[in-house]
Amino acid sequence: MYPSSLMARVLKAKYISNSNFLEANIGNNASYVWRSIVSGRELLKEGLRWRIGDDKNVLVFKDPWISRPTLFQPISRPSLNTENLKISGLMSPFGWHKEKLESILLLMDQELVWSIPSSSRQRPDRRCPCSALGGGSDSNWWRKLWRSVWRFGGVVLYGQF
Repeated sequence: MYPSSLMARVLKAKYISNSNFLEANIGNNASYVWRSIVSGRELLKEGLRWRIGDDKNVLVFKDPWISRPTLFQPISRPSLNTENLKISGLMSPFGWHKEKLESILLLMDQELVWSIPSSSRQRPDRRCPCSALGGGSDSNWWRKLWRSVWRFGGVVLYGQF
């Protein structure tokens, strides 16, 4: 929330220097605060969806990216040759590739994909809260997240590094 705060800078320098928060390891001899933060990360990931940008990072059948409540993935089943297909495989220079979409996705998935604008600015794909993708925001999810964060005890979170 405050990436320039002293706590954020210390944690980043000690634990996240060569990766990002979502992929960082706990590491050896990690502080109680860092272990607590990492243990809540999986819950945080459940509320994150991919926002399509340059189409290079998101897997069509494995990553959450479609605005469908709870699942956020296509319900279409991949074939052996499309199992690890990235979003870039569904794009043409002018946007979504109609024939490719029709050949691998069910009609209900196609309709959801057509509602996603293709990015012309070539920004990287990024993760964002599901509410930022237009719907699907679950207030119970946020409630669970805050309960798990505060379950560690405010005094411990503020008092130890």
